[in-house]
Amino acid sequence: MNRREIRKVVLVAASPALAKPENRDLDWSFPSFGVRRIQASIASDPALADVELETWELPGIAAEELASRLLDARADLVGFSTYVWSFAGFLETARRLRRADPRISLIFGGPAAGPRMCALEPYADAHEVLDALVIGEGERTIREVLAAGFSDGDRLRAVAGLALPTSSGFESTAPRPLDTRLDELASPSQLGLIPRGWVAYLETFRGCPMSCSFCEWGVMEAGAHFSAEYLERELAAIARARPVSIYQVDAALNLNKHAFRGLEAAARSTGALRDQTLITLLYPALLDEGHLRFLERVGSLFLTVGLQSFDEEVNTAVERRTRRDRFERVVADLDALPNLRGLAIELILGLPTDGPERFRASLERALAYGLGVRVYRCLVLPNGLMSRAPAAHQIRFDPASLALTSSIGWSREALAVEQQRLTELTSGLAGGYSGEYWWYFPPTRARGARAAPSALLNAS
Repeated sequence: MNRREIRKVVLVAASPALAKPENRDLDWSFPSFGVRRIQASIASDPALADVELETWELPGIAAEELASRLLDARADLVGFSTYVWSFAGFLETARRLRRADPRISLIFGGPAAGPRMCALEPYADAHEVLDALVIGEGERTIREVLAAGFSDGDRLRAVAGLALPTSSGFESTAPRPLDTRLDELASPSQLGLIPRGWVAYLETFRGCPMSCSFCEWGVMEAGAHFSAEYLERELAAIARARPVSIYQVDAALNLNKHAFRGLEAAARSTGALRDQTLITLLYPALLDEGHLRFLERVGSLFLTVGLQSFDEEVNTAVERRTRRDRFERVVADLDALPNLRGLAIELILGLPTDGPERFRASLERALAYGLGVRVYRCLVLPNGLMSRAPAAHQIRFDPASLALTSSIGWSREALAVEQQRLTELTSGLAGGYSGEYWWYFPPTRARGARAAPSALLNAS
């Protein structure tokens, strides 16, 4: 490959319209945390001090316009932070850049960057367009890529955690294991890279001890959490930025006991959460008194309880461990928190082995609590159902959006009917709304009261 020497790097991200928090009257500005992590890693490396670095967040921009802006910026390397919602647009941008400037280096990273995604029919030319895919965590990988450059293929192949183009697809270099030296990573908050007055991000660990087949969080490895000392510095830096809220990006607040203890100690020593709004997800089976006492000491809370389905057979089919017997107690305990501003239950529409009757029973039970209910479309993610679902689940999906279109329990027609039904139900509610991948049902009761169990669904 005949690429230019890398003197200027532009990192590009695009955040979608989010389904949470539900209060759309508040000014929630969500920067892309993943691309800010990469920005911090490059900016903090003395060996890369001569590299000019820009970070762009351009939601909703057309590929033609984005490519034009990048060409005007005279970038030598463009790194795209790709997710399901941005992959197609970014690849079209990269195609335009490659045609206009064959010497520019183009890299995809982020959750959607991988050989399985690029093998899908709409993206099958990706190996002819891109110079590398960054697989998994990218902070150390991007430094090594910039040090190696693209003029020496042997040096680049020595970098772990990449997939490099071949004549027929992508070939992976050595795998890069989940990093356990998290305290060594540069923090975008501590470097002042998260804009003041925006949503800030809190990360306490990486990976996940769960193995749900629809999810891409991955399996947790020992020691993959930030220390209490690091989190003290992180919370202090976040407080200085005066964020509108703090969004916890971990798989859930209560899935890593070591990370939670560190966060608890850091919050107690700094007092930095007493005046903050925290948005976080909780896994109901593992909630205990310590988590509740911690939450009480936060300024205000937007909480989500990740359930996915009330049907134990459905959860078992996708390797989701549940404790349905504890769910009502968990919801009551969270609902009693004096600083609670929002509480929602999460379900997934389209899980294999589920079906219209089972799903409607789960939705009816969720709505009976009178809380917010958020329903997500089931996606066939590259490291989720795309690679981990058994053949018996008969998975079919849209290769562009990755939305599941049919599976065991769901015909294409039944799933389309249910999606339309959810859109009609939520659009008819004050405070209800939907997006491409989700639907939101607002609370139907005041704190301390219970809703009529089936009022909404029966009315439909």
